[in-house]
Amino acid sequence: MWLRKNTSFYSLQKGILLLFTLTFAISLIQCAKEKKEDDFSTGLANRDPKISEGITYIEKEKIQEAKKFFRELGKENPKHCGYLIGYPLVSIQEYLSKIAAIINFAVSVYGTGGGASPSILPKQAEINPKAGCDDALDRMIREFAKSLHNETEDGLALIEKAISQQCEMELEYPLSISIGNSFKIRLILYGKFGSAEMSLLRYIGYLTLSISSAILSHDYSVDTLTILQNISKIEGRNITSLLRTLAFIMVGCDRTLAFHPEDKSYLSKITSYVVKSIESGFSFLQELERRNGKEGYVLYFKDNSGEGKIGYNPDTVTIATPRDEIAIQVKGEIQAGTIKLNMTKITIEVPYIISFDFIDEAKEIANKIKRILEEGKGGCPENCISIADANFFLKALNTAKIDDFVRIDIVKFIKEPKPIREILPYWFFNSTLKRWEFMLESEVHPSRQDTSYFIFNYDSPHFNFPDVITFMGREIKNFSIPPDCVFLDQNSPDWLLIPYLLLQDPTLGGSIYMRLKGTFIERCSGREDPFMTDEWKPADDYMINKMIAIITKKTGSIIIPLVDIISKSVKLE
Repeated sequence: MWLRKNTSFYSLQKGILLLFTLTFAISLIQCAKEKKEDDFSTGLANRDPKISEGITYIEKEKIQEAKKFFRELGKENPKHCGYLIGYPLVSIQEYLSKIAAIINFAVSVYGTGGGASPSILPKQAEINPKAGCDDALDRMIREFAKSLHNETEDGLALIEKAISQQCEMELEYPLSISIGNSFKIRLILYGKFGSAEMSLLRYIGYLTLSISSAILSHDYSVDTLTILQNISKIEGRNITSLLRTLAFIMVGCDRTLAFHPEDKSYLSKITSYVVKSIESGFSFLQELERRNGKEGYVLYFKDNSGEGKIGYNPDTVTIATPRDEIAIQVKGEIQAGTIKLNMTKITIEVPYIISFDFIDEAKEIANKIKRILEEGKGGCPENCISIADANFFLKALNTAKIDDFVRIDIVKFIKEPKPIREILPYWFFNSTLKRWEFMLESEVHPSRQDTSYFIFNYDSPHFNFPDVITFMGREIKNFSIPPDCVFLDQNSPDWLLIPYLLLQDPTLGGSIYMRLKGTFIERCSGREDPFMTDEWKPADDYMINKMIAIITKKTGSIIIPLVDIISKSVKLE
């Protein structure tokens, strides 16, 4: 009996041991299986030793080799974090080099002046030295912009996956651009690229798509011969004379800056890109807040104020409170002419004007724009953006607010767009100076004592010369604009100027509305009378310029304080 009991006990022990051994063995097999099946689809991509080759290509700016490497990696494993981060990064490098190439091309071709003969122009430009529309520049811009647009869309799809999979990758990431021999930038971002960095790239990506869509919708064909003959007539005494004397660009080719017949459709995509850009911008701030105290990344946030988020509580923060910091791990140099600037890190001390109220109001405005665009309903005043919506920014800088007298129907502006060519100021041939000019003038500070025919002191009438112009085959006259009661005084910055533009369409396609009733805006002539009403009315030449003058004068005073805040907040080490 005792032996039978012992035998049963022994069998039980043996069974338990066997079960434990089997469980342990299964666990080992499962662990080995999991280790073997690690597809590097989350976490730090550098765990995979194979991607060191691709990282080396990026770090040495071997763009084509890097692009090929990460493209092949993506074919092997489309979820690999190295591919999801590496391919967009190398694409950015590629497009910086292309931007520099386009700028250098334009400078070499159109910067030679009127004395340049076609024989010395670059052969690859395929310039046609005859009068009329030459599409060489258009083809170059279009090819670049379409490639950028398509690759940005592809890159954003990868970035979205990288963020959702919580991917990271560590490397030294160089960004270089060189324009001639006088301007060079070579910066190296170092550390880990994670959710915050990828969210920032997503924000930049959607902004890029918005801009590339606007670029692609226009035609950049020009009359090259006219441009070469008139470059020497540019007057560069000040910004007004420079811009005014660039009008020759619009002459000779009626396609310049008109809508492109094949690519106008890109405009329809801008709304969704703007909405996604707004969402991505605030997503980036949230990711950066979560980064609090975590170093080793390209970007990191230090919550020195103890508020737990970017910004400050206006009721508790004092000037003595330590400021929050955003650090960018970057090294390299910037050269402009003979000036060189070296750096090892950039630290941005979040200024005290960035309060919680400031951020909340910025979000409110952004969400308002997002809602209007998503609903696609225009019509002022309800579905328009007011110029007074920017008062939260002026309030932070203790600047007088702007009255609610201008509203913009952004839906109408996007849905019924006008090409740049039909919005620019009128241009005419100045028979006295023998050059083409835009109808552009300015008022300046009294101390400048500048009373040339397109720069005036004090409150002046504008566009009194010439009396009549011929524009696009039609005669235009009676366009003089009387004084508007807005001028720069002794309290205004002496470098500031107020621009006046005789626009072909002051309503920008019927999207700008104005109303003066209930405002403190001074009336200067009967030209304001139609706007002293409850009704919001389309702007005219007089009122659009008065609007520009008011906004320039009020916001111009914040530029120096704002530059001072930025310069004190940014520290280069």
